[in-house]
Amino acid sequence: MRNTLKAVLVLIMIVLLTLSVLTACGDDEETPEATVTPSPVPTPTAEPSPEPTAEPTKDIAGDPDEPPKNPFLADSPWAAPHRNSYCQGSSFYPGPVEQPSIQAEDFLLGRPALIHPEFSSPYPDGGRVIWASAYGEVVKIDPEGDKLEYIDRIESYSVPWPDVFGEKLSEMSCQESADFLVPLLPPDPELREGEASEGTSGVFPVLGSDGILYQALDTRIVASSDEIEGDRFSPIEIKRQYEIPVEVLPRDWDKLMAMVMTYDGMLAFATNYGLVGIMDRDFENAQYLQLGEGNEYVFNSIAADEDGGIYVVTHKAMYRVQWTGEKLTIDENEGGWRAEYGTGKPSTSQAMTTAGSGSTPSLMGTGEQDKFVVITDGEEIMNILLFWRDEIPDDWEQLPGTRSKRIATQVPITFGDPDRERSFSDQSVLVRGYGAFVVNNELQQWFDTRTENASLSGEPDIAPYGCEKFEWDPETREMQSVWFNHELSLPNAIPAMSSATNLIYEIGQRNGVWTLEAIDWDTGESAWHYQIGDRSYHNSYFAATVVGPGESIYYGTFLGLMRISP
Repeated sequence: MRNTLKAVLVLIMIVLLTLSVLTACGDDEETPEATVTPSPVPTPTAEPSPEPTAEPTKDIAGDPDEPPKNPFLADSPWAAPHRNSYCQGSSFYPGPVEQPSIQAEDFLLGRPALIHPEFSSPYPDGGRVIWASAYGEVVKIDPEGDKLEYIDRIESYSVPWPDVFGEKLSEMSCQESADFLVPLLPPDPELREGEASEGTSGVFPVLGSDGILYQALDTRIVASSDEIEGDRFSPIEIKRQYEIPVEVLPRDWDKLMAMVMTYDGMLAFATNYGLVGIMDRDFENAQYLQLGEGNEYVFNSIAADEDGGIYVVTHKAMYRVQWTGEKLTIDENEGGWRAEYGTGKPSTSQAMTTAGSGSTPSLMGTGEQDKFVVITDGEEIMNILLFWRDEIPDDWEQLPGTRSKRIATQVPITFGDPDRERSFSDQSVLVRGYGAFVVNNELQQWFDTRTENASLSGEPDIAPYGCEKFEWDPETREMQSVWFNHELSLPNAIPAMSSATNLIYEIGQRNGVWTLEAIDWDTGESAWHYQIGDRSYHNSYFAATVVGPGESIYYGTFLGLMRISP
């Protein structure tokens, strides 16, 4: 999703700032030595990966809307971006049922671009760990205590980062941090046609049932895990790496954008310029398929279903890339397809500079339900789109105004305002059952730099307001808006949902204070909210809201990881 691009726009500034930040802060103290240590790059090995024996089945919760369980992902509440390979962002695990009555947040200071935590399977001692990717590092965190604590941190690539820099920024309000940072920064860099911002690679790792974190980073696939197998407190070790051959990349500066675990245990990935690949977890065999002759651009993550479908949205078309077990194809005779959609025009806003969708494809429908791929498009009045995932029904006729017969619905997103001239959501669509939830990311005022737009998106007179839920009716085969809420302000975080509590969880703002919002899935009414704070480290900065163990909510922030417990 393009929201993650904005989450890591801060990465550009860090490289430029760190050489002078201490002087700029007026701090005469010596910079403490970095707490991260570089990891050696071992020769790739062919260690056998433990093979799950279970076939993909429904999870034990018995929720009819729960996607088939991918046995190759960690057995945990949240093991991959948007939780699992379906990328719905919803869960049958329970979140908090009521507003915490005491101070409930726990913050772990770290680095920007920690988009989402991945929770491990239980270790022999019954505990779990958090694996995450942040700016220039992979981290392993212990979530079992009263306070989040690092177990280990290793460099994924070498960047300067004095810890005192994060400490100073965390003391500032969002306005103060913007006022401090912007004068120090050059203008946002000019990007080549279709190029994703610097730092966007590596933010979509997946955590396997083998205990390995797989990260798509620049032109490498990196596998990190415990140095001591089965030891929850073991240091991190890089197990192996794979470099994409330069001759298959469509641009010299192309880089990996996304990764997903398929239901047969393969790693599927996509680059900024539409190269799709698939590789076994031992990094011994890889295959590639180029989409759009290198002239279609990927800015979001990707999804996968249990039938070999890999779903990639470019700035021109929605694709089902079919993995047959032997090759990748978009041939409709072999299960693949390509469908164009309304991509709009390139925007001049600092949040959205390229036409096309800003959402990772979310998969809707399980079992005998109608099955779709869900995205938002790039039109001025944005639409929510459903594409038939499998074969198009024989009696289906192309909808007026659509660009493909495969589009099952194309409904404008207005957040309840029929006079709206523009709508903009840069988050992936939250899906549960036939329901689909969209948040408004259109700021009331846009600034000259991405840093300002991200930092100030929670200010009351700048923040966006509104959200809307849509629902597919399998009887009428139509999708309609079922509710909207004008009052809620959900500036930048990716929403989550728990079917156990029937609540949407999202990071919002009220009067400039960052909040955890709980919204009734059926009505759109606010069930409750919890005030977190007004410092820069409370800013969700386009990271994901995650339903974690113990009815807790986690989200990445401008400067680390936040946990809110019941």
